[in-house]
Amino acid sequence: MKNNNILLVKARDNINPVSYSDHDASVVVFEEGVKSIPYAAFANNENIQRVVFNEDLEKIGDRAFAKNISLRFAVLPESLKEIGKDVFFQCSTLETVACSQATFNEWGKWLGKNPATISIVIYNTAENWAREVIINPFRHTNDNESKTEHKAILFNVQRVLKEKGITSSIERQKREAMTK
Repeated sequence: MKNNNILLVKARDNINPVSYSDHDASVVVFEEGVKSIPYAAFANNENIQRVVFNEDLEKIGDRAFAKNISLRFAVLPESLKEIGKDVFFQCSTLETVACSQATFNEWGKWLGKNPATISIVIYNTAENWAREVIINPFRHTNDNESKTEHKAILFNVQRVLKEKGITSSIERQKREAMTK
């Protein structure tokens, strides 16, 4: 059974490549002020199940969470300006990623090859909508249309994320993570 330890990553923490690869936390929460996650900082971690990013995160480096075999959910913040290659490479249990349209447009780069079909919830909190796209990265090609099986119906953001067991509010995610 996985633990319920929570790792709070603070802006003053020195995050280096593979800094947290052996950490036993099941939930990682990035506090406000963390602007960047470097290359492979959480790669090869077998315990992380959920990642809660802060709302002012701007960059996630290449392979930051690669080969996290327990990771199931991630909500990428709208503040994200740069996302590296293969951020979720070989995260075999990854079920759902929520992200903005701009981040989704580069999914072939950051998702990496995964054996499972993954649900990506594309959201826009300002306009209060979301849509779900089902992706099978294992059939990864250069043609964007052949990569995806679309379910392009617009939904209310909170409804879709709630159905997926995740929330759109970073603060709400932090509270939920602390109580589990």
